[in-house]
Amino acid sequence: MRPLLTISFLILACYSALSFLAEGRFRSARAGFQSAVASQDFSIFSNELGEQIDRAEKSFLAGAETKRLKANYLVALARELPDYRARLEVYCRSFDIADDLRRLEPFNAKVLLNWLHWQQMLSSTECARDLEQPEQLIKRAVELDPVNTEVIYQAALLLLWSDNRQLALPYFKRVIELSNRLSAGEEGEILGAILSAEDIKAAIPGQFPQVLRWSELLKKERPLIYRLAEDEIRSLQLEAFNKSVLDYSSGLYPARVKLSHLMGLLQVAVDDTVRKSVDELISQMLGERSALGSYLKQRAELSLIKVNSSRLETDSLPFRSSFSLWNNPGSFILDRAHNSLGFYNNLEKPISFIELGSERAANQIAISDLQLLVSDDNQSWKELPFKMRQIANPNLAGSWLVLEPESSAFKYFKVNYKSGERVNSFRNRGDLMLRVYGP
Repeated sequence: MRPLLTISFLILACYSALSFLAEGRFRSARAGFQSAVASQDFSIFSNELGEQIDRAEKSFLAGAETKRLKANYLVALARELPDYRARLEVYCRSFDIADDLRRLEPFNAKVLLNWLHWQQMLSSTECARDLEQPEQLIKRAVELDPVNTEVIYQAALLLLWSDNRQLALPYFKRVIELSNRLSAGEEGEILGAILSAEDIKAAIPGQFPQVLRWSELLKKERPLIYRLAEDEIRSLQLEAFNKSVLDYSSGLYPARVKLSHLMGLLQVAVDDTVRKSVDELISQMLGERSALGSYLKQRAELSLIKVNSSRLETDSLPFRSSFSLWNNPGSFILDRAHNSLGFYNNLEKPISFIELGSERAANQIAISDLQLLVSDDNQSWKELPFKMRQIANPNLAGSWLVLEPESSAFKYFKVNYKSGERVNSFRNRGDLMLRVYGP
């Protein structure tokens, strides 16, 4: 019995010593690799670092981390090799290691996707593997880690790069659902995969706050598709809106969060159908005692009038000046040295409200600071009486000036800041500063 115990003890001691040696080699190799990365010194294939990593990787006790280190070393090294055949040989060795890792960690989604990535990159070379239905392996990887956005995004990219764009879109949609904030590069990849109105519904979820960001992105980056897909975008915005109604009524989210989402939706509403629904809900949430709630209740009964806007800086002779540049989306400041903002009501529709929006909290502007001028020829102007209210906007701490003209039977309207002072607090993008509403 004692000899058996002695032999077992010796085996255990040898295994522990070898394990300690393998771990020491791995740590030394890893430190050398990190140093090489910092100095970008991968110019010699058979250098000391390469031999060090080889010894660590060839140990029968080498684990997944050691093999990952070897693969990373080979990839870094291949970038330094000028000859295509030499680079391909190194890449094929990396692929072999990725295959080993797949067997060592069969339930690691990232390892499986990395192996599939190598297979895709080397598919036309002699080291490619025969692979049936890679889409099923991608699906399996996502099932292994179903809420990991990094895994799902990588799966979508692999499908996209293999010309399976339609299969990639639902994975992109899942990434957006699970993440409130993506990098500019990730957003760009997803936008690049959206080629039609149908793709928008396949890739973009109808939920807050994601629908706000993607409505804005599509309008800015893919304007043609945005115009052609108004029905689909309206559907997504209303889907998010209807979910918010249920969430608010069930108490799932605080009222302030819902209010923030709804105010954000007002900024990106694709049409009046969405805007009126949001106006009505916010007015119910805030009540008519609130200045904003009272105004939105009135506005919910009105339609947005499409007008051509313009501006004039330092408009010190407002009764004789003329607008000339129209629909400029650039930033504009209203409360600055006689500036004027106006519009051309080409259909001569009745006007109830002229709404001016600031992107941030603005200094109080008195009615005496402004004058409202009207004209039928954009040359001769006359003053028109009006009522005014300034309303705090909970979204981004902005505010609105709402002008109610005494009459609206004119083609041209101009709001002129009479003071020569440069307060510079009421500012916004040109396409967001002016809204006109009527029956």
